[in-house]
Amino acid sequence: MIRRNPTLIPMSDLDVQDIRDMIEIEQQQAEAESSIQQKEQAADEMSDAARAAHAKQERARRLGLQTGTTN
Repeated sequence: MIRRNPTLIPMSDLDVQDIRDMIEIEQQQAEAESSIQQKEQAADEMSDAARAAHAKQERARRLGLQTGTTN
């Protein structure tokens, strides 16, 4: 296989800094999206737990197992 020399793109220091800034912004956006997804997932888990607790309470109420109620 014949290898060729890599193509070099002339860049100034400002160009390099602009690229570094763009990469940093993309990383921050990715972290923010990840954080939002984690919060949504936690909220879903909490709502699942709340639904399960409510279902337990409703079942106990229907069966008359709740304490403190007079029937």
